[in-house]
Amino acid sequence: MDGRAFGVYWEFVERERRRVAELEERVQETDRRCCEAWFQVMAMGQEDATAADKEEAGALLNHTIEELEAAKIALESAQRRLPLYEQTLRQYTAT
Repeated sequence: MDGRAFGVYWEFVERERRRVAELEERVQETDRRCCEAWFQVMAMGQEDATAADKEEAGALLNHTIEELEAAKIALESAQRRLPLYEQTLRQYTAT
């Protein structure tokens, strides 16, 4: 392996590390938005809330739950692969 290829591998692993960190932040942010959406649904339980208000709050909650599930899946996948990339990169530095 030449030095150029190693540099490409190194940069890839660094990008993946940043991606994992970004996905962790995305999960936290999406979880916060889910809590907010749940609060909105609870607030629309008031008798002054219209059917449209309740429907909008419910749709927002469903959307944020789907977003959170997708974010968690993406994070779990990235976290599972990152150690494999790092291990492979270490193998090349040992040679």
